[in-house]
Amino acid sequence: LHMNPQIEKVYMLGDIEVDKGELIENEMMMELSDFIEISELRHIRFSHLKNSIKIENQMIYIPEMDISSNAMNIKLSGQQGFDESIDYHLVLKLSEVLSKKASKKKENSEFGEMEVDQSSIRLFIQMTGTLDDPKIKYDRKNMINTLKNDLIEETKELKTALKEEIQEIMSKEK
Repeated sequence: LHMNPQIEKVYMLGDIEVDKGELIENEMMMELSDFIEISELRHIRFSHLKNSIKIENQMIYIPEMDISSNAMNIKLSGQQGFDESIDYHLVLKLSEVLSKKASKKKENSEFGEMEVDQSSIRLFIQMTGTLDDPKIKYDRKNMINTLKNDLIEETKELKTALKEEIQEIMSKEK
C-alpha cells in the first residue's frame, strides 16, 4: 500500500479535550521566563483544556481559550503552520505572587505598559517565529482591541445602570 497524501487539501474541524495535562521543560513556555520565574515554567500542570481546532490550508487555527495552570492563567489564541511557523497571542493573568515577581524583573520594562484591572495584571504577548525559534514581543494590537472592547462593554453597563437609576428616580417622583 503506497499513500501519497495531499497535505494542502487536509481539512479538519474538531473538539479537543485534555484532562490532567502537563508541560515539562517545554521550550516555548520557557521563552516566557522574561515574565515569570523560570522554576514556575519547568513543570506546568493544568486540570482541563477544551477547545475546537481547525486545520485548513496547512494551518492549525486555535480559537481563544483560557488555560489555568499551577504557573499562570493564560488566554491563548493563534495559528501554527505545518512548516512550524507560529503566531500565538497570549494574555497572561498572573496571580499576585507571580505578578510581584514579574513586576520586579527588569526585562518587563522593555515590553511597554502593563494594563492593570481590579483582579490582576494583564500582559499582552505575541509569540511569532517558529517552534524552534520563537520571538516574543508585546502585543499592542491585541491590547488595544481588548481595551476597546472592554470600554464598549463598560459603557453599555454604565448606560444601563444610569437608565435604571433615572427610571427609579422618576417612579419615586410620581
